[in-house]
Amino acid sequence: MVIFEGFETADGQVIVAAANDRLFAKLCHELGHPEWINDARYQTNAARIANKATLIGAVADILRQKTCAEWVERLEKVGVPCAPINDMSVMKDHPQTKALDILQPVPRARSGVDQPAVGV
Repeated sequence: MVIFEGFETADGQVIVAAANDRLFAKLCHELGHPEWINDARYQTNAARIANKATLIGAVADILRQKTCAEWVERLEKVGVPCAPINDMSVMKDHPQTKALDILQPVPRARSGVDQPAVGV
């Protein structure tokens, strides 16, 4: 399925899941390239797979121009599934991680000191 990829943005990474024709069309409009919808190289998922390198390269160039938050806001607004790709430093301080009390200290046999189970 194309596009179902992680991309670099100006300040982090975002995953975009526009893996059907309808979502791909929405993505094309939001990226400023509605002409891609009728481009024979990208008209169907099979065509997008055959031309994946070119398409992914073009999308990557565009997504690098704005922040992750900007792209998530824009893509969510038009119904394209996406999300930031968070590393551990972001995840451990995320409000939902704290609200769900996901990180639990566990004793380590060698040190005897409680440390977060995920090693942060």
